[in-house]
Amino acid sequence: RFKTMRVDELLWEVKQEFEKAHQHNKIDIHFDLTLSDQSLNIACDEQLIKILFTNLMDNGCKYSDNNCVSITLGITNSGILEIKFSNTGPGIQASDLAKLFTPFYRGENAKNVKGYGIGLSLSDRIIKLHSGHISVHSIPGKATTFTVSVPASK
Repeated sequence: RFKTMRVDELLWEVKQEFEKAHQHNKIDIHFDLTLSDQSLNIACDEQLIKILFTNLMDNGCKYSDNNCVSITLGITNSGILEIKFSNTGPGIQASDLAKLFTPFYRGENAKNVKGYGIGLSLSDRIIKLHSGHISVHSIPGKATTFTVSVPASK
């Protein structure tokens, strides 16, 4: 069920739905000024990409110190869209990073947070179905950024 869609429109839709359901959370979206209309298109399954974005927004807010996630949308020179979900807060311990996308795995910082450990493994599978990749960079006690990389449609 893949069709060409604009990733920015999907992000705005998910943001609106998420903030309506979770009024104490805040999602900020920023765009790289080098993006063009054509570079925002991706071939995707709309519902799966919305699940991916919702999960990363939800996790970002749950594990932040201010219930806020900052999303930055940009593109590489090779035509790969990068969507970065960043928050400030406890971060992720280095020992947890390698297992983070394993089904049912919950890191040290998740002990007091509601969840089952399936969201990130599901997100990883969804982006792989879209010929993309998800990665994480975290500084414990400061910040975490999940980067979703997916090819822009031609």
